[in-house]
Amino acid sequence: MNNIYSDLRQLIAIGSVRQPAQPHMPFGELVDQALDAMLSICHREGLTTYKDPKGYYGYAQIGQGSNLFGVLCHLDVVPPGTLSKWQNPPYEMVEDDIWVYGRGVQDDKGPSLISLHALLDLLKAGYELDRPVRFIFGLDEETNWECVDQYIHDEMAIPEMGFVPDGSFPLTYAEKGLWQVELIREKPDTLEFKAGVALNVVPGEVVYQNPSTELLSQLKKLDFDLIEQDAEVKVMGKDAHAAFPHDGKNALAGLLHALHLSTQTSEAARFVSEKLYDGIEGEKLFTKRSDEVSGDMTISLGLADINMDKQVLGIDIRYPVTIELDHYRKQLMERAAEYGFRVKEISQLDPLYVDRNSPLVQSLMAAYQTITGDIDSQPQISGGATFARSMKNFVAFGIYLPGSEESVHQPNERITKKDMKIAYHIFQQAFKKLVIKEKE
Repeated sequence: MNNIYSDLRQLIAIGSVRQPAQPHMPFGELVDQALDAMLSICHREGLTTYKDPKGYYGYAQIGQGSNLFGVLCHLDVVPPGTLSKWQNPPYEMVEDDIWVYGRGVQDDKGPSLISLHALLDLLKAGYELDRPVRFIFGLDEETNWECVDQYIHDEMAIPEMGFVPDGSFPLTYAEKGLWQVELIREKPDTLEFKAGVALNVVPGEVVYQNPSTELLSQLKKLDFDLIEQDAEVKVMGKDAHAAFPHDGKNALAGLLHALHLSTQTSEAARFVSEKLYDGIEGEKLFTKRSDEVSGDMTISLGLADINMDKQVLGIDIRYPVTIELDHYRKQLMERAAEYGFRVKEISQLDPLYVDRNSPLVQSLMAAYQTITGDIDSQPQISGGATFARSMKNFVAFGIYLPGSEESVHQPNERITKKDMKIAYHIFQQAFKKLVIKEKE
């Protein structure tokens, strides 16, 4: 594992948040730099590398033959958010005896490098491949997935099977559908503010100017911590991934709910108060909200851009794998129209479902159980959206272990060195089962 830490330090130093497009850099210069750095690491280790001339993706491959196996990674990260919440600079890898810190150590630079070096170290130890392995590097997983769409459009080789090191152990065989929308209202409103980090992040704080005494009172009744300074208030909740809104406390939804309760005449605030606040399983908006395979749907308010002339609310919805999106599309359009909003679709990803008895799932489960001795944990379903759903016969495999802390999309993103080592050995065992020749 010696090279993992030095390589990870190099990647973490590149703040690869999506930026405005430049020529041959559709996601901005920093994301392009991250791809160049990863391909340079792979080239150093003897892999054949390829960078899309248009800059949408890259890959590194080792081995010859048919039945390509894939490891689908991403090198972009979400913004760091409020820097004062970080105990270390987000784009500086910091380690102590227990932890490794930095934006991307969990999602997804760390897992990408751990899986890469797990395979490379097997080959250095004398093991041989029985099929080629391709590490595919996407660049806008945190936003619109244009990278993988372009990979498929360019008719690049699609692996026969593979995994995405961007989830939890033991593995995720079903992922809820993802639907991200903007609700847009182009009529007069009394409010004016902008808040939120990204559609897939539960806003952990929001700033509001010139709060009334009544608004402050309502926020305190809702049990939000407040920081009052000059003529503004900062409403403090808890950041979380939008796929897991139960883990967070949505400061933006709380503020709009409190504004409505304090008799602010705003349709944006009224909609959030009546249809979103305290309704993160869609119970105030939808019918038929769960299924036996994947459980309850979730809904999260991630962004707001509200002014006198136009109001935009950005919403992230994760829906059950066996229910058609049209069921929710029709209901949301009807409910939103009651408040003067129209629905604009930003992103949509179909659900993922791979048979638990498939050879891929069985092999990966066996690898996990061999290394950990954990025979009780079962394959999982998730509200998270990973690249696994972009290609057939892929699942999310690692890197979070049962009971471990998840800090993805949060300040002070971190992972323990112990968990990194366990994941490394699980990946090695998985490669032995799926791509390594049996020793005579």
